[in-house]
Amino acid sequence: MSEMISVHNISKRYGEIEAVKKISFSINSGEIVGFLGPNGAGKTTTMKMLTGYIQSDEGNIKIHGKSLDYPEIRNEIGYLPENNPLYTDMTVDEDLTFIAHLRGIKNKDAAKKIAMSKCGITDVSHRLIGHLSKGYRQRVGLAQAIIHDPKILILDEPVNGLDPKQIMEIRTLIRMLGSEKTVILSSHILSEIEAVANRVIIINNGTISADGDIESLKQGSHYNTVYKMEFLEKIDLETVRNRLKSMLNTEFIDIIDDYSLKIGTQKDKTFGNELYKLSIHFKWPLTQLAIESSSLENLFLNITDGGNQ
Repeated sequence: MSEMISVHNISKRYGEIEAVKKISFSINSGEIVGFLGPNGAGKTTTMKMLTGYIQSDEGNIKIHGKSLDYPEIRNEIGYLPENNPLYTDMTVDEDLTFIAHLRGIKNKDAAKKIAMSKCGITDVSHRLIGHLSKGYRQRVGLAQAIIHDPKILILDEPVNGLDPKQIMEIRTLIRMLGSEKTVILSSHILSEIEAVANRVIIINNGTISADGDIESLKQGSHYNTVYKMEFLEKIDLETVRNRLKSMLNTEFIDIIDDYSLKIGTQKDKTFGNELYKLSIHFKWPLTQLAIESSSLENLFLNITDGGNQ
């Protein structure tokens, strides 16, 4: 396979914060690569630099050996950002017509037809985007990203907020698109990355912590089990994490959102009883305590351990 993307020593600062620190990697044509990192690691900043949406402060990015500074090179890239900006007062057809116009596509009708067919939204083409489900909105976002038939597709959290059925549908769609394009995608649902990608790049504290095929990297994981704790209402999860760390011998503990966190442990399954007892003792509104045994997740916790405890 030929080299599609070459990233050499790129950095990005926001004031005094160095979000990305001289990272380098390359991606070959036809690869599906999972781009992973904890919140604040520099993941989204890097993906935005890859699209040309923001410029790096130093270093360079090349597509097929040509600088990303050229507009015609940027046209080789399709991008679905995490917030999936859509014109909700337009119909799907109107939205894609507008995007095709912005892209300078000559045969707009043909481009729309192909994009809608690939993304499975032909049957809702005349409906207002604001009336569509979250899953269909994600499909419209993907159609926007591929309408100009780019060689590279960059997807930032493409399954964020979807229900299990919608996640499966988008997963199938990404696999299909990956058969004809180079794909880079991020997701907090690591089982989804494992389902569609064969290689991962993990960024932590602005630097690359791991880069390789999933099966080889998984050998380095040392957490036997990952637990997920979900709470009925918002509580101070920083306090919860600090108490768990101090009482459970500094196990890895990562806050996922306002209602849940995950704990990586080398202990046996009786560890769950300890978590349950602590929840009762501190009167935390625990609604679910589940074991998640994804090998990729264990690898991720292992590699990003130092930056998030």
